[in-house]
Amino acid sequence: MCGIVAIVSRPATRPVPADATVLALLDAAVAAPVHDAAAPVAEVDELLKGVPGMAALVGRHEFVAAISARLDQLEARIADRELELEAGVGFSPEALEAANASLLAMRDAVWAVRRFVEKPSEETARRLRERGAVWNTFIATGPVAAFWELARLRLPRHAIGFEMWADSGDRAESAARLRSLYAELSPASWSVDVLSRSPVEQLALVSMAGSGWSDWGSPRRVFESMSGSQDLDRLLARVTSSERPVPRA
Repeated sequence: MCGIVAIVSRPATRPVPADATVLALLDAAVAAPVHDAAAPVAEVDELLKGVPGMAALVGRHEFVAAISARLDQLEARIADRELELEAGVGFSPEALEAANASLLAMRDAVWAVRRFVEKPSEETARRLRERGAVWNTFIATGPVAAFWELARLRLPRHAIGFEMWADSGDRAESAARLRSLYAELSPASWSVDVLSRSPVEQLALVSMAGSGWSDWGSPRRVFESMSGSQDLDRLLARVTSSERPVPRA
């Protein structure tokens, strides 16, 4: 639902990267063989980190669109290359291993620039966490009873399991039983397994204009939604001048 905003603990000393430099590196990656494409993308990732990267991207819609277009091209190349490697035609075992390694490096570099993955699978989430990704939890507001009724209808095993855990009253074993419950339950998505399977009369689309809420999805959209507000000025001042770590959203 919301992207992760990188917050730094001290003022940056690096200059703001030039648009031409960033785009030239991505163009070089698009034109390069797969085994050489990761390096320029990784360099872009370094340039766009921290406050300098934030300053380069905030409010720069055309620049961000140009970056995204080039990343789309790289991801298309990754998908094509994956199909070639799955077929395995024309690759010796050694060449296949080397090609897989270069493809993984390219995929990791592109992901590092994109930085946000929505609703990852368990395997993808584990891989992202191993690389240092931060888990961002979905937040919803509304009557608890309404949420729970939907869960009992669409995910009865999950709901009943948590009800039994809550009713047991054995605090000494509470944490262990909760871990065991999570281990036993199958993965479920609130959007896919609950909302999309609910009758239309139980759902409604309400305009959120003026509410202050935003389905951000990426750091860029965080700042776009705050554009022209005092909140944005305060956030940028806090990011650039804080001498201590700031909690992440």
